[in-house]
Amino acid sequence: MTSYLVKFSRKRNWDILQFDWLVRGEVQSDPITDLRTKDGKLSVWEIDEDRSNLELVLLALACTRWDLDEIDFGLFNGEVAQELGIAIEHGRANTPVRRANPYHRNLTELTVSRLANFVYAAFPHIEKERRLPGEVTKLILEAWSGEVKQDEVDARLREKIEQAIGTQ
Repeated sequence: MTSYLVKFSRKRNWDILQFDWLVRGEVQSDPITDLRTKDGKLSVWEIDEDRSNLELVLLALACTRWDLDEIDFGLFNGEVAQELGIAIEHGRANTPVRRANPYHRNLTELTVSRLANFVYAAFPHIEKERRLPGEVTKLILEAWSGEVKQDEVDARLREKIEQAIGTQ
């Protein structure tokens, strides 16, 4: 069973909430607005069955940002996309963590209804996780002088990492 990681803007958008107006079995609209598609594609990352590459992928995501904020993400079963007829395209990412880039995928040919169906199917089963700022900082610091191509990291993030290194 292949699982995929999708980055959230806010983990809270994926919490199961009950509202008086929400019909049982329905999902509020927040998860759809949380997924950022571009050209009908949604960026996801293939995660090994034993999750041995999860921290590597999180490192890659952390190194593409400009701050040491938390990372919210979800893990979903790839069969969800396949059952909905959503194609999964292999495509390398362009992050400062070269070893992570081959794990990048795109859910492709997404329409509004396909994306809504994906959220509806994945929502009840998605494993929501968060890495706090301290965990993100530690993850980057541990890999900074080896795994990370430092010159490709945003200057604002580099400065914050250098400050964190200086306080150790």
